Amino acid sequence: MYLIINLLGVLVFLGVGILFSKKRKDIHWRGVGSLLALNVFIAWFLTSFPIGREIVQAAAAGFTWLVSVAYEGIAFAFPDWVHVPQMNFFTSALLPILLVVPLFDILTYIGLLPFIIKWIGKALAFVTHEPKFESFFAIEMMFLGNTEALAVSSLQLKRMKADRCLTLAMMSMSCVTAALIGVYTKMMPAEFILTAVPLNVINALIVTNILHPVKITEEEDTVARLNDGGKEREPFFSFLGNSILGAGKLVLIICANVIAFVALAKLMERLGATAVVAEGTESGGHIGELTTMTLVPQVVDAVKIPVLAAGGIADGRGVAAAFMLGAQGVQVGTRFLVAKECTVSQEYKDRVLKARDLSTTVTGRRTGHPIRCLKSPFTQNYAAIEKAAESDEELHGLSAGALRKAAQDGNGQEGQFMAGQIAALVNKEQTAAEIVNDLMEDAERVLGGASTWVR
Repeated sequence: MYLIINLLGVLVFLGVGILFSKKRKDIHWRGVGSLLALNVFIAWFLTSFPIGREIVQAAAAGFTWLVSVAYEGIAFAFPDWVHVPQMNFFTSALLPILLVVPLFDILTYIGLLPFIIKWIGKALAFVTHEPKFESFFAIEMMFLGNTEALAVSSLQLKRMKADRCLTLAMMSMSCVTAALIGVYTKMMPAEFILTAVPLNVINALIVTNILHPVKITEEEDTVARLNDGGKEREPFFSFLGNSILGAGKLVLIICANVIAFVALAKLMERLGATAVVAEGTESGGHIGELTTMTLVPQVVDAVKIPVLAAGGIADGRGVAAAFMLGAQGVQVGTRFLVAKECTVSQEYKDRVLKARDLSTTVTGRRTGHPIRCLKSPFTQNYAAIEKAAESDEELHGLSAGALRKAAQDGNGQEGQFMAGQIAALVNKEQTAAEIVNDLMEDAERVLGGASTWVR
């Protein structure tokens, strides 16, 4: 029965893919079949033979070592960022990019990475019937994660047509950044996580083969090199400097994509960001000083890239208002805290559902890191210490792990329940799909009636 259920699952998976494919005639069915067989074999090999898991663990350990080296470098400059009970996302996931990307760029410069891509890609392409680089990119994702794989492949990406880049973007959705894999292995048995990684990569190849099959000529199926086209290579140290600067830009774009003032939006646009989120002070979590109503139109006027509005948006009226301010989309946070799929504690959800118009407060203004959250014993205690304490160390100690205590433990005394001022409008649990449908249907209704206010 278990086998039958799995076979039915595969058939449904393929059926959904075919249904949504816009290029059914171009699907490489032999490649899809080969990948399905490879998927079954790898699952069997990795779960039934210790050597299979050891291979994946050894590869993962190699990258873990590389990241640990990056942490040593970060600790040399910023020891207080690394030697803490739990590093923040910027330190743990983004700053290692400053080492990983230049390292792989060096391998590209000396010709080693193009050589590896060429021959491993050629072997994989024989099985997958995908172009050489797409095949190798799947392996890159398995060991590096999506952010790092895209970053270290920048030279190739710049020389590929948009159709192929779309394929890589679809494949990237199957993996997470490599730093998060280490987090997952602490939440579940590592052998399950490590087995799932290569299976996800193969599934990504199957999905792209069905949804977006790409045909390229033999001339296009090449691996980019620095001296392609007869151009002389850039001097090594100049090349390395540009690589480090490029990695730094990538880190800034990722971490500062949510902006609270106009100058930062302009900087992100100059660095190459393709969109920014303009977040007003009404939002939950870390906030700036400007409201959404004043910030969004100023950012829209200041940049040419798409702007998403955030802060104080929980229903269709907020979505409609954001569009009227010039935003091309919205980011909604507080309302999704009570989505049925959201895994925060029930205590967290109940507090959001019971919130009223004056239920939020801001902590951390003294430290320069203001955070909006729901009023609680934690915020009362924090406010008292904020007024009385001579140094900020006690405040940092009080807030360390406070969000985890709220989201995971449901600790009503010591937890920090971050939420926006709009929490008062959130009054029921729904599925994520129902929330999205409500937002868009209400927005359409409001926008449809807007003409009645104009002569």
